[in-house]
Amino acid sequence: MIEGKIVIDPALVKISHGNLPLPANIECVVQQSNIFRISWTPSYTNGYDQLMVLAYDIENGRAEGKIYGNDRMNGEQLVPVLAPVGKNFHIYIGFISGDRSRQSDSMYMGKYGF
Repeated sequence: MIEGKIVIDPALVKISHGNLPLPANIECVVQQSNIFRISWTPSYTNGYDQLMVLAYDIENGRAEGKIYGNDRMNGEQLVPVLAPVGKNFHIYIGFISGDRSRQSDSMYMGKYGF
């Protein structure tokens, strides 16, 4: 609690749970205004797994989430968000198998602003 208010630590939030392994060397950077670039070491093991992303704007209570078409073999995904300049997003990622039978634990990538 902070000043009598219940507060959730964004770094401790999970958006998915499962036994699908995450790829190595996952990074998130702001590519340009309103676009994040998420990259990882490409892998052919579980190669058709797809990236799940949640971008959450706590201050405005807005969340944008999507499963992207670029798979684990690709090694990167550009993630656009609909937000004006000056907004901050908490970014969470995970992977889901191509047949949707398995998913990974999610990973908190951090807070990023435009």
